[in-house]
Amino acid sequence: MISFFQTCHVQAMVTIYNYQQFRHISAPGWQLGWTWAKKEVIWSMVGAQTTEQGDCSKFKTNPPHCCKRDPTVIDLLPGTPYKDQVANCCKGGVISTFNQDPANAASSFQISVGLAGTTNKTVKVPKNFTLKTPGPGYTCGRATVVRPTKFLMGDGRRTTQALSKFSTYFAQKRWQAKHIVMRTSLSCFCSVILMNECYVIVIVVFVGLVKGFKPLK
Repeated sequence: MISFFQTCHVQAMVTIYNYQQFRHISAPGWQLGWTWAKKEVIWSMVGAQTTEQGDCSKFKTNPPHCCKRDPTVIDLLPGTPYKDQVANCCKGGVISTFNQDPANAASSFQISVGLAGTTNKTVKVPKNFTLKTPGPGYTCGRATVVRPTKFLMGDGRRTTQALSKFSTYFAQKRWQAKHIVMRTSLSCFCSVILMNECYVIVIVVFVGLVKGFKPLK
């Protein structure tokens, strides 16, 4: 039985942007999945939930939100209590296109990850990302480490640099056979920042099917 409580977790903010020209993500909405690199668990979530909790029997008290090695995350529904919301959440997984309705072209949620460690050597990149939507869904390439992002502080006079960042590429399944160029049309970026001895991860997923589309850096 695990009775300890890890006081410093990996905090991750995940945002999905729909940069497709005309294809909205309609109800019942998106499902985002991955496989943990080690034995990580999701202690808590705000703005979304996993479809299954999994087997958390080894935790004596305060069981995590999800103990599955391959969690699947879905958006919360409209009308969710304010305390359980973050910006751009709780739309039932529905995302408009940036081209037609930029104010509603994003979906976000926050997760607190445990058993991941607290250094850039112990925090490992998840793998086997999947993005399912009404229709054929998407396939995702292998995540690779890329140049860390720099962030401007609120006063505009100081920047901080991510300790690690990875990107992975998706392709819509029905396009994969004939339009290999679309393999880079959907990207997922992750940045890790050391902050108050805890790690904050920002994950951004770009969806786009425009030929030659290049995700923002």
